[in-house]
Amino acid sequence: MTFTGRPYPLPFHPLELGEDALRALFGFILEGHPEPDDVDPFDVPVHGFRVEDPTGQEQVARAAALAAWMKAAGPPRTARWESIQGQ
Repeated sequence: MTFTGRPYPLPFHPLELGEDALRALFGFILEGHPEPDDVDPFDVPVHGFRVEDPTGQEQVARAAALAAWMKAAGPPRTARWESIQGQ
């Protein structure tokens, strides 16, 4: 049942399907009650990698593009409740 009282339109709930797929494929879940043979996802080591441009030109171009965008965007704008009440 949905919160409106109507039956759920699918024969399964997508979140439950996702959790079942995680358990079947990887041996752990992110939400719900873990089973005794589930793997603790925090015990799985992962490796991080960093890819860099050895010349540094990519970072220079990215910084220049950001600076150009910030200049074109102008100063930050904020809205206060008082200023939008009359609209």
